[in-house]
Parts: sequence; structure tokens; C-alpha cells
Amino acid sequence: MNQKGEELFRAGEQEECILEFRKAVEFAPTSSYFHYNLGTSYLFRNEYASALEALKESVRLDSMSAIAHNNLGVVLEKLGYFEEAFSHYKQASQLAPGNLEAQRNRDLLRAFQARLAPQKSEGK
Repeated sequence: MNQKGEELFRAGEQEECILEFRKAVEFAPTSSYFHYNLGTSYLFRNEYASALEALKESVRLDSMSAIAHNNLGVVLEKLGYFEEAFSHYKQASQLAPGNLEAQRNRDLLRAFQARLAPQKSEGK
């Protein structure tokens, strides 16, 4: 199920891979990795609410997964929850200091927030 889902994901068959990942999650609901795969597939389809649910569960099941924290941060940022996103990017970069994607995401989000801060104070 999960392996087939990964093959479908690599082939760009997003809808079919989600079905396989859902089966994998049903089969092994305590697998952080299966929830991560499901959430990441939803993220690639821009289905952020579903991605959020699956990735939150992945992080709950394995709080040491840097990649799950990073992808959860991406979803939270897409949904406009910038502080929460930053927190997950920060955790990802602390858990895996070599994770350049998490560091880049964290730094880009901070730069974005810094650019918004003057605009907010001018709008008062």
C-alpha cells in the first residue's frame, strides 16, 4: 500500500497515490511515515486542510521527524499561520541542522514577515 503509493507519487499519479496512502494509514494508523506520505501528497495537490490534518498527526506520532515538521510548516504558511509555520521550520532545522530546505523556509518566512511589519504599522 505505502510502497505502491510512493511509486504512484513519483509517477505523478496524485489521486491514486492518495488512495494508497489512505489505505496504508488505515492499515497502520500509528505510522508517522504513512501519515507524512499522505499529508505530503495532499500538499502537492494544494489540499491544505487535509495536508494539515495528516502532517499534524505525523508530527504527533514522531515529534523528531524534521521533514514532517518542515512540510507542516509549509502547510501552515500556505494557510497564513506564519508564527506556527516558523516554529515548525525552526524545529526542523534544529532536528536536522543539515536540512537546508527547512533553514531556507525559516529564513524566507522571517524576511517576509519583516517586510510586512512596516506595512502593518503604516496602516494603523
